[in-house]
Amino acid sequence: MQFPEAFLNDHIQKLTGCSIIYFKDSSHDENVNPHYHFVIAPSDPVDFVLCLITSKVEKRETYYGRVSKKAAECLVKVDSSILPFLTKPSIIDCNQAELIRRADLTKRVDHDYEFKIEVRDAEIPEMLKTE
Repeated sequence: MQFPEAFLNDHIQKLTGCSIIYFKDSSHDENVNPHYHFVIAPSDPVDFVLCLITSKVEKRETYYGRVSKKAAECLVKVDSSILPFLTKPSIIDCNQAELIRRADLTKRVDHDYEFKIEVRDAEIPEMLKTE
């Protein structure tokens, strides 16, 4: 799905608070499917904190369980009872949170795939904002 850069820029610039967005990250392997991402937009209008939402729950739990018990505690489990659009149990991997500039996020969205803002701040359960 091709869309103009200005369209994407406009939508990304308007993100505030917490949001969940869906896109294919062009910095990942070309065979990796698009993913949901939990986005925190601090009061700074330039940057985001971006966390991947993945359905590879067991793989991440096993890895972090071996590497660090503290890191394993930073996996936030979510499913369709919390985020109705999810089709599989998933986790928000807060261990790999990255600080990213809004302009850089725009560049990482693969324009050949769908981009959407799935939910905005007001629709995200409070427990996810404090977790």
